[in-house]
Amino acid sequence: MKRAAILAVLLTFLGAPSYGQTVGISAGVNWAKITESACQTFDEPCDLDFKTGFTIGVFAPFGWGNGKAFGPGNGKYAIQPEVRFTRKGGKTSPGGEGQINEGREINALEIAGLGRVNVSIHNIRPFVVVGPSMGFTVSAEDDSGSDLKDAFKTVDLQIVFGGGVRITDMLAVETRFQQSIYEIYTDSFRDESGLSDQPFNRHTNRAITFLVDVGFR
Repeated sequence: MKRAAILAVLLTFLGAPSYGQTVGISAGVNWAKITESACQTFDEPCDLDFKTGFTIGVFAPFGWGNGKAFGPGNGKYAIQPEVRFTRKGGKTSPGGEGQINEGREINALEIAGLGRVNVSIHNIRPFVVVGPSMGFTVSAEDDSGSDLKDAFKTVDLQIVFGGGVRITDMLAVETRFQQSIYEIYTDSFRDESGLSDQPFNRHTNRAITFLVDVGFR
């Protein structure tokens, strides 16, 4: 009886999917820009062009499901805290009436809490992630090198969603979309630059990111 019980436990663990990745490093490239929600017609186009940047960080999933109790490491479901350094902003773009929209470069520390679902479809192991992220502005400047850190709010609340594929238990690739929820410029900067004359025009960060995740047990 005891041997049968031990065998049953072993079969349970052997039959459960292996998710790995109790902690990991994530790095990749992003394409980011600053968008305007209600640009005046005579100023169009108003969005900055996509600018290539990068991101690098660490993640530590806490998962459960498919026979795994909640704890460090992935499961069928997981909560995945992340801390990453990101360079984003936007490239100079042509504006209306012969004007230009000067580019921006923003360095930020981002802290995210993502929900994650891992599934298996035959030999393919996709996953999806979604959740909030807070970006803390470390530095910012325009294309001429002028300091713009004070022009941006200290915290940028964003929504993140995306998905990817686990190549092995410890290696994955993914693509994400990230979007600010609120205005990113401070009220004082909007007043000084004349942006406050357009009260319904909201400026937000937007980014598409490609990541390679390397996990460790």
